[in-house]
Amino acid sequence: MKKIKINTTTDSITVEEVVERYGSPKMAVVKSFQRRVVWQKHNKNEYIGAVSAGLAVTPVVVADIQSGIDRAREHSDKRSLTFYKELFTGGARSISEDGQNRIATLIDFVKGTYAFSGCLYDLDDNPREFTNIMLKDLPESYRYAFLSTCRLAVTTISGVPSRNLSDIFISLNSGEPLNTSEIRQAKQTPIASWVRNHAEGTYVDMWPRIGGLEKKLKRMSDIRMLSEVTLAMNSHTHDHKLDDKHLDKFYDLGVDRSMSSVVAYSPQELHRVEHVLDEVQKTIELQETVPDSKQIPLKTFWALVYITDHLHNNGYQVDNHEVFYDFIYETDCHLEAESKNRQTQDRDLASNDPTNADKKLAEIHRKHPDNDYYWRWITRNQDSKHRLRRIDTLVTAVMGDFRTYEKLGSAHADAGFSRRGEAATELAA
Repeated sequence: MKKIKINTTTDSITVEEVVERYGSPKMAVVKSFQRRVVWQKHNKNEYIGAVSAGLAVTPVVVADIQSGIDRAREHSDKRSLTFYKELFTGGARSISEDGQNRIATLIDFVKGTYAFSGCLYDLDDNPREFTNIMLKDLPESYRYAFLSTCRLAVTTISGVPSRNLSDIFISLNSGEPLNTSEIRQAKQTPIASWVRNHAEGTYVDMWPRIGGLEKKLKRMSDIRMLSEVTLAMNSHTHDHKLDDKHLDKFYDLGVDRSMSSVVAYSPQELHRVEHVLDEVQKTIELQETVPDSKQIPLKTFWALVYITDHLHNNGYQVDNHEVFYDFIYETDCHLEAESKNRQTQDRDLASNDPTNADKKLAEIHRKHPDNDYYWRWITRNQDSKHRLRRIDTLVTAVMGDFRTYEKLGSAHADAGFSRRGEAATELAA
C-alpha cells in the first residue's frame, strides 16, 4: 500500500469558536474507533478551570472532511469517498481524533447542561471561586472572558484516507492509554461494528444487571463481555482462551475484509450468539430471585450462557424463564459448594493416610490443587481448559436432573425448559 503524506495545521481559537465549529452535527464522532465520553464532573471542573487559567495547552485534533473527499477523488479511493460523503451529507465538516471529552465538556458548559464548580478568571485576570454555577449565571466579566478571550489550540489533519483514521487515533492516545477493548474497537474490522451495535443496542439493558460491569461501562466493559461470549461460543474459537491475545486475533481476522469473507464471522455463528443472548437477556428480565436493585452474579450469567447454548444446539427450548434461572443458579451453586466440600474431604483423607505421615501438609495439599475443582473453574473463565471443564460438568448435572424431571413429568415446572416443540404440544393438548 502506497504511503501518503498527511498535512496538519494548528490554529488558536476562542472557546466560542470551538463550540460553533465543533458542536453537533459539525463534528462527527466515529464510533468504530472513538472511545466513549468517560469524564466525570470532577474531570470537567478541572478542564474548565484549566481553560480559564490558560493551562489547557494540549491541542484538540480533528480530521478535515472536505480535504478527505478531495483526496479520495484525486486517488480514486472509493471507500474513503463513500465514508466522507456520508458524513458530509449529515452535516459534519470534521472528525474528532483526539479531544472528544474536552469538546463535549465545553459544549455542555456553554449550552447550559453542566454546572461548574471551581476557579474562573475575569477580563482583568481576577480569580473567583464558584459552586455549581451555569455559564449564563456568571457575572458578565467572567462569562465574556471565558467565551471570548480563552483560547484553545486545534490541530487539523487534512487529506486523510479513511482507513488511516483509526491508526491516527491510536497513535494520539498512546500517551493516555486506551484499554484493550477501546483499541480493538478502533480496528477496521467488521466484527468491531457488529459487537458495538449489539452491545449498545440489542443488549444495552442487560449489562447493568450483571455484577461487575456497570461501573466500567464507559470504558467498554459491555464490549469486552460480548467479545468474550462471541469467542467462547464460536465453533472456530470455543477452545481458545478469552484473553486479549486471542480476542485480538479474532478481531484481526477481519481487518480490511468484509464480514462475508471471514468464516468465523458467518451468519450461522453470529446468529447463534444472538439467539443465546436473546434468551439470556429474557431470563434475566423475567427472573424474580434477584431484585432490580441488585445484580446477577457474573458466574450465573456465564452459566446461563453455557446452558442456553447447549439447549439451542441440541433441540431444547426455554419455556419458563423464571424457573429456568432458579434451576441453573441452584445447580451451579450446588456444584460450587459440593466441590469445596470434596476438596476438603480429599485433603483430610490424604492427611490421615499413614503413607503421608512423613510429608508436610502443604505437600499433601498440592496433590489436590484448587484447579481440580469446580469452584475454581468458575473463577478461571478466561482459561479454556477450566472453562470447558466447567461447561462439561454443569451440562452433565443440568441434563441429568432434567431427565429425572422429565420421567416424573415435571420438567417444565422444575427445569424451565423442554424438548423443542413439546411445550407447544402440551399447551395444545
